[in-house]
Amino acid sequence: TETYSTLAQVYLQHGDIETAKETMKRAIELGTDDLTNYVNLGNVYFKEKNYEDALKYLNDALEIEPGNVLAIKQIAFVYDAMGEKSKATDAYKEAIAADPENPDLIYNLGVLYFQQEDYQNAADQFEKVASMTPNASDALYNAGLAYENLKDYEKARDFLERAYAIDISNKPLVHALKLVYYRLGETEKVEEFDKIEKVLATGIITDAVQSILKTGLITKLTPMKNEVFMDGRLWGSVDYDDKILIGETLSKYCSLISGSPGLDIRDSKSGKTLATWSDVDGLTVN
Repeated sequence: TETYSTLAQVYLQHGDIETAKETMKRAIELGTDDLTNYVNLGNVYFKEKNYEDALKYLNDALEIEPGNVLAIKQIAFVYDAMGEKSKATDAYKEAIAADPENPDLIYNLGVLYFQQEDYQNAADQFEKVASMTPNASDALYNAGLAYENLKDYEKARDFLERAYAIDISNKPLVHALKLVYYRLGETEKVEEFDKIEKVLATGIITDAVQSILKTGLITKLTPMKNEVFMDGRLWGSVDYDDKILIGETLSKYCSLISGSPGLDIRDSKSGKTLATWSDVDGLTVN
């Protein structure tokens, strides 16, 4: 049976799906307890949209090993594809109970709650993911959307701003943040993000700006004020030449929105100026 299981993996890797299916079935007929055959068959049938057979093999896997995360996760995918949101939600809960530190499972559960308009539970899941993986912009963004639907606009703003600090080129995120500012009556921020939307529409946002954001250096970016707030500890570890590149790149981006040159780089905790950038003097580190 081990030989059949190995052969099935080879067939799958080479895209010979039908032969792989028959080989895995033969291994099962011979009495294999190798979960890989059951889970892979379930996955193949899922991709073929044969949900009945997919569930059969995945549930067989659970009979051999109750609580198997791969099988439960795949069952959740199947129920989700079938439109069985409630069953998919239960499957994800079971998978998370077996693997509570898996952010992907928690995130997917949040998506299901959101789709069912259970926005509070959705927000709770996305917050958990954000606490586990701080730079998870999708989780922060979706938490913001969930709170927006709950009409808790202050929390929505907080999560959307955190997401924006990581992913400034996300057009739906920028639009959602502008809407939340409007709901809160923050007229200046509405005007600022209206300009940001227009800049994004031009396609000017460069990979360099996005790369800086992904480093985790930036905690808040306010282009209209030509300000950026940095993690002071991380900023201190950056090479001087890289600081010059960061200052120049972010200054150009902010000037597109504010209409004025220069950049003030501040410590996110104390608010003190760490450095400034000007087109005349370049970078000045305090």
